Order: sequence, then C-alpha cells, then structure tokens
Amino acid sequence: MQHGFDDLTIRIGRPALGIAVIAAQLVTATMILLPLAACGGSPMRVESRYVEPGPVEPTIEQRLAVERQKARRGHD
Repeated sequence: MQHGFDDLTIRIGRPALGIAVIAAQLVTATMILLPLAACGGSPMRVESRYVEPGPVEPTIEQRLAVERQKARRGHD
C-alpha cells in the first residue's frame, strides 16, 4: 500500500485541508504585503528625488532682518 496525497487528504479531511491551505495563503500574503505597506510601495521601485538647485529666495524673516539692520544703520 502506497502512502500518497490521497491518504493524507482522507486522514485530514477535505474541508480541513482546504481551510489549512487558505490560512497558509493568508499568512503568506500578509508577510509579503506588510513590509510593502510599511515602506510605502515596492522596494524595487527607485524614484529620483533630486531637484536642480536654483536661485534661492530669501525668507520673509531674512528680509525683515536685513530691513532692521538697514534701519539701525540709517540707510534706506
């Protein structure tokens, strides 16, 4: 007598085997999807975030500081 998949199926039972397969698929999908969700997408996709440097505008605070310095020195 050979022991094969059919013997295993009969001993475990078809409904229980189906539930075990579905549970294993859910665990596998979770192990794959959680790290992808944590890093915000596929780790294989690399996006370039380099921005060409351009002229930098002074902030409002910097402009006000320059105006205050000019006012203190008497230049306008």
